[in-house]
Amino acid sequence: MTCAECRCGRSAAPPPASKRWLWVVPVVVVGLAWLLGGCAPDGTVVWERPHAVPNAGDADVLVFAFTGGAPGPLDVTAAHGLPAAASVDGLSITPVARADRPSWFAGFDDPAVGLRRAAPEAPEVGGAWIIQVKAHDPMDLGHLQVAWAALRAAVDAGAFVALDAHTTRWVTPGEVPTPDAPLDPESVAAVVCTPDPVAPFGHTCHTRGLRKVGRPDLIVTGLAGTDLGAAAAALRAHARLLTLGFPVAAGDDLPWPDGTTGETSEWSPGINAPPLELDAGALVVRYTGPGGDGAR
Repeated sequence: MTCAECRCGRSAAPPPASKRWLWVVPVVVVGLAWLLGGCAPDGTVVWERPHAVPNAGDADVLVFAFTGGAPGPLDVTAAHGLPAAASVDGLSITPVARADRPSWFAGFDDPAVGLRRAAPEAPEVGGAWIIQVKAHDPMDLGHLQVAWAALRAAVDAGAFVALDAHTTRWVTPGEVPTPDAPLDPESVAAVVCTPDPVAPFGHTCHTRGLRKVGRPDLIVTGLAGTDLGAAAAALRAHARLLTLGFPVAAGDDLPWPDGTTGETSEWSPGINAPPLELDAGALVVRYTGPGGDGAR
């Protein structure tokens, strides 16, 4: 199974105009929200999503957990941090031995993929658990907790490294949070900025992985090299708000730190933004700063 094979379609209904003002809520609210989900090994409390609205998007989490031998069935229990109740449609765990999918595993042997950089002392990969959690229009973040619980079970069974497929981020056993840990907002989505400009779009910054919370990724184009830090900070702030449930759709205005706003439109690779390594839909944010030309 590849990331492409696991794609699922989703649509996000545009939020009513009355909802758009919510984007100006101070980001400090986000920090408080992460504290709402205190955990206990026996029936973990579900992480709340206080600003979720109906029909804003379906969520999908996909994790590959690698082990040295042939993987067997996983028993995921409350001790691993399964929430007491959550908006989860399904958890699927597929054990795959290297002997059964040699070409698929060979792709992870490529040094550019990063497995060996993440786990340089690990044994040869003998198999993996493919962990997928889907949630229809989730009104809480329990599906993320279910995914973490399944990964903890995989680590207990011998997984030595895992790949968050939607962020393309590697996770070692020491980086897997304990069941009572609050949600780390940086674990939900990554922010990537291009080191070199791509004509005619200039520098680009974008999120990667908001599909995990049922929201489109965001792309900012037309950036100068000096704007990258501010763009990355703005995208991280928006990603936190989207994780907490704020909706976003084409045509919405998103604030920029200097007080201006940018209008969103559907991503058309090569037309309004460069082709990017994103496995789901995205929105392009075009800011109309002091120059008024939409480019920063």
